[in-house]
Amino acid sequence: MKVKFLNAAIAALIMAVSGAANAGLINQWDIDFVDLNNNNKFTTVRNQNQSGSKLDADAPRLGTKLWLNHNSWFSLDLFDAIGVSSLSLNEQYSDIILSFDFNVNGAAPEIAGIQVSNKARPSRRNGFNLGGRHSWGIKDIEYDSDGSAWQRFNINLDQYLTGSFSKLIFINDCDARKHCGEGKEATVLYRNMQISQVPEPSTLAIFALGLLGLTLRRMKKQS
Repeated sequence: MKVKFLNAAIAALIMAVSGAANAGLINQWDIDFVDLNNNNKFTTVRNQNQSGSKLDADAPRLGTKLWLNHNSWFSLDLFDAIGVSSLSLNEQYSDIILSFDFNVNGAAPEIAGIQVSNKARPSRRNGFNLGGRHSWGIKDIEYDSDGSAWQRFNINLDQYLTGSFSKLIFINDCDARKHCGEGKEATVLYRNMQISQVPEPSTLAIFALGLLGLTLRRMKKQS
């Protein structure tokens, strides 16, 4: 009987962890760049975009893709992107993860990456400079491809930022006339972007153990 209880306990724990999403502990939103672009949901960041700045989106085989060229800063409201007005960081029991594929093609921009904030203006404290040459923004994580390849980023925003955010700002900061000083244009691309709200490991463990205890109590009553 003890062996049966142990096997049932292990099975219950595995089911609890794997079923966390179905229990409403994990929220995930996909961002459809093409639909958002077709409905004019992206706005230019004031005093940042120069003549020739451009944002566009298309739908290749591996997911919707967003690209920026010249000197381009474009803002997207979180509500338009995922139907949520804002997301709170540093919650006690969950983390916010921003995931996307990233590509820098051509010249290396001064700033290339993404910013999360409540206002559509540059903030080095809230910006991730993933592939830019300047020291602006958070540079703990960087685009390290030398062949213009796609690289996947999964940024735990709670590890770097506090407060809340209601906007995503996509950045390709590059002087349009000088082409970032390399004689060629810089293009920054994004695809397969998701925002996930996931439980911290301790919260998930508490949830799993709670279901485990409930399962054991029911088994004891039946035995």
